[in-house]
Amino acid sequence: MQYGMGAPTIVDDRVLVRIAALRDLARTNGEAFFVNFRQAAHGGSKVAIWLHPAVALRIVYERVEPVPISGAELSGLAETARVAGDVSV
Repeated sequence: MQYGMGAPTIVDDRVLVRIAALRDLARTNGEAFFVNFRQAAHGGSKVAIWLHPAVALRIVYERVEPVPISGAELSGLAETARVAGDVSV
């Protein structure tokens, strides 16, 4: 994943699919919020990114097959982002 002009960050595909879905919601609703996740490649360090409709987000998946995400989970993430202004995936 590469956010804006920053250096690429290695993130598990299961997390990436959730970030991508939240990014689509941010773009659709014109909202911005933080997404927090743990980065296994760097000893589990916590990463927080500001998802904003105007900032480029490049996502490259390692797997070819789709990673599932349920509608209920996506709705819950979207509601948390809307109410709290941030969400953890």
